[in-house]
Amino acid sequence: MKLLTNALALILLFLLAFPSTSLAQNPNEGSFFSNPQIGQKCNDENPCTKNDVINDLCECVGELIEGCIECEEDSQCDDSFPCTINDVFDDECNCKGTYIPNCDYCVQGAPCDDGNSCTEN
Repeated sequence: MKLLTNALALILLFLLAFPSTSLAQNPNEGSFFSNPQIGQKCNDENPCTKNDVINDLCECVGELIEGCIECEEDSQCDDSFPCTINDVFDDECNCKGTYIPNCDYCVQGAPCDDGNSCTEN
């Protein structure tokens, strides 16, 4: 009990001696910055942000990247190709599906051959 009391006393003395000391998490290393500076570079670990810095609330935040889609590997998505199924994100956030064999997809208005000699392409 005396050890705990001494430890608490030391912490209190430290805080009284250094009142401006604050701690903010350093996401790059999972540790803490001592006296973080506003504008200091950091990593908020959000793939949809850039230019991450410490703000005036000692939080690491970044600017949103327009059009960015957060993804998780192997989560479902739609690659917009009609000849694929089971579309999922890969480890680089690309949405890819499995090709359907013998899938014939015509783009409306594009020339094609329907195999009928009585029609025009």
